[in-house]
Amino acid sequence: MSWIDFAEKYQDALEPIVQAIEQDDRSAGCDPLQYIREELVWIRSGWGLNERSLYDVANREGRAIPFPKIIPNLGSQEVRGGLPPDTRSRLREALLDFEDYMQVGQVFDIDGVSVLAHSAIRQFSPSKNPENYRCVLVDECQDISTIELEILNWIVTNPVDGLFVCGDLAQKVFPKHHNNVDAKVNFQGRGFKLEENFRNTREILAAAHALVDRFKMDAAVERGTILDPDFAVRSGPRPHLVECDSRSQQVEYVCTMVRELFSDPIERSQICVVSHDDLTLSDLASRLEIDQIPVLRLSPKASFATDQPAVRLCHLEDVKGFEFKTVFVLDVSDPKRKRSAGIGGDILREGLPTAGVPWGERWRDAFRLYVAMSRARESLFVCYVYNRSPLIGDLGDLIVEERASDWLDAPKASQSIS
Repeated sequence: MSWIDFAEKYQDALEPIVQAIEQDDRSAGCDPLQYIREELVWIRSGWGLNERSLYDVANREGRAIPFPKIIPNLGSQEVRGGLPPDTRSRLREALLDFEDYMQVGQVFDIDGVSVLAHSAIRQFSPSKNPENYRCVLVDECQDISTIELEILNWIVTNPVDGLFVCGDLAQKVFPKHHNNVDAKVNFQGRGFKLEENFRNTREILAAAHALVDRFKMDAAVERGTILDPDFAVRSGPRPHLVECDSRSQQVEYVCTMVRELFSDPIERSQICVVSHDDLTLSDLASRLEIDQIPVLRLSPKASFATDQPAVRLCHLEDVKGFEFKTVFVLDVSDPKRKRSAGIGGDILREGLPTAGVPWGERWRDAFRLYVAMSRARESLFVCYVYNRSPLIGDLGDLIVEERASDWLDAPKASQSIS
């Protein structure tokens, strides 16, 4: 809300950049103001307040619309797509004004807190660090920004084996700057790879990793750092890709599957239904309650017993870190697909990829979908309405394609998920 309000007041300064983004061939489907806001996140996550001029010459890995570099004494390196030569310096000025705007309103987001912490460590030497941690352990390090990694490294007091990080670059989904060298952290010769996947059956992992393979060349990660899957010995049924005629049929399909095939209460506690649409999750919760099937909404702040006999419901953004025996991923639809022409034809609320993001950065949505699919240990069902998302594409023999109507209309005795 702060950004929307600020962008409206700052419109004259941002308008030349907005217009240039709209006219760029690589910006199809892009929301220029959303793209600029993500660019400001990228700047804040990469450099401290006193080092932001380095942004002017930085390579913007993972960002699809090229902005002209600014070389001291030479001006703009090149003009691209009608963007103002001073685009980067304009954005740095806009960022400072936006930060002032938020501070006046006493609004602090997580990136703002990181900027404050980074400014603080620059005022003290590590020897004056009031804390005394021998070692700092960091999980999901692909989501840690450059300045956050520098802060964590500063906290460590033991120069040998003081910092341990673990992560999976195929799960990098946020538009944040992440560079170990810029953070003054050197893992050269001190890293090792956990290559074998023990969570998923080979069938689930093969289907999920196909999305990573398709988009990894566009991702903001170093080439060759995303590992090819090293399959575990376990095998199981291929994932099911399910076409639904309507959103209500999608909900009915999941309810029927849960009611008919997963009747044991303990087994239901190992089911999670994931969607990027909160309304779908709400509709599903209401429908399951009619069948007297308990539900539990997961979030980063939720606490629960793992054996609590309830079907888990989770937003796509929150599913990382969990794992389940069975996962349903819903609304993997094409947001541009119309069931019929004319008024009322375009009835999807949203789909994947996310609206407003240029195609060259849809790798983040593909990686999010990979994360959701790879939460499943034994069984995976991916559902879409009318037409599958272009992120899925043709998975060939890696999946079993079926229609929800065939399942719902079939005699119960003949139903099987094998």
